[in-house]
Formats: sequence, structure tokens, C-alpha cells
Amino acid sequence: MANKAIVLPEQFKEAFLKVITAKDAEIVSIWRGPLSPFTKKMRELLPDIASHLGLNIYNDEYYTLDAVFYEEKDTMHFSADYTFAKYIAVALEHENRLMGTEIEINKLQLFNAPLKVLITYAEEDQKKKYLDIYSRIISEADVFGDISTHKKQLVIFGQCDGTRSEWSFHVYQDGRFVAI
Repeated sequence: MANKAIVLPEQFKEAFLKVITAKDAEIVSIWRGPLSPFTKKMRELLPDIASHLGLNIYNDEYYTLDAVFYEEKDTMHFSADYTFAKYIAVALEHENRLMGTEIEINKLQLFNAPLKVLITYAEEDQKKKYLDIYSRIISEADVFGDISTHKKQLVIFGQCDGTRSEWSFHVYQDGRFVAI
């Protein structure tokens, strides 16, 4: 059996920062504007992140996920005209509004993927509260005790000071989130 692509949180962070840093001026220019153009811009950057990771992307709703990164399609059982991933390497949710992101974390627990990513936006004083909420949700969903070891969770918080975007990265380990 061939090895499956496993993306580590640190690898995702590196690819994310390469792509975002290159487009930072564009991102900052629309940061405080209407949500629709901002979401569109962020989604436009996801294929470049997938490419840096050596993966393909389905950048549309995939079983309610915002995007999935995958290694290859299953063309033995399904038409090549459709995207049915053999497995999901990265399950991704992007949410502009912090309130309600606990729903996205809960949803991510439904998918068997080696890396689950939530990208959202928070002020510094909001991060701990939400990371604690996410930790409890993940801990309660960890039926087999393998989320810290086999099914990594990455939360990316974005902020903008008006001149540049700033990103913080947090990985779930042993019942809590730690910064990477």
C-alpha cells in the first residue's frame, strides 16, 4: 500500500505563510471591507497553499466543508468528471466571524483526516476563550484518544493592524491548544 500524504500542522503553517505573505497588501486592502470579497480572496489563495503542500484541492463545498486538500481522486469507483477524494488530507473551514466558530470545530470532528484546519479572525483577548471552547469540544469528541497523535487540529487566527496581516497558529495537543 502506498504512503498517504500526511500534512503536519507546521507544514501547513509554512505553506500558508508563504502564500499569505506574498499577497499581504491585497489582503490588507480588503480586510475591513464587506465579507464577501474578503472570503473570495482567501479562498483564491487556498489552491496555492495546496500546491505548496503537493496536494490537490476541491475549493468548494465538499460534504459541507469549505475546502478539502487531497492527494488523488478515486476514478476507479467514480467518474473522473467528479471529485471524490480517495481520502481527505486536510479538512478546512474558513469563518469570517469568530462567534459561531465552535460549530465549525464540531463539524471538523466528523471527518477522518490527518489534519483539520479552522481559519478565523480574533482579537488577542478573545483567543484563549475560544481555544478553551474548541479544546473541550475536541476532547469530548476524541472517542479513540487519537486526535493529539493521529488527527491533528490547527486553528489559525488572523488580525490586521491596517498595514499588515498577522497570523497565530495553535495546535491541539494533550487536551489543549498550544501555539506553534
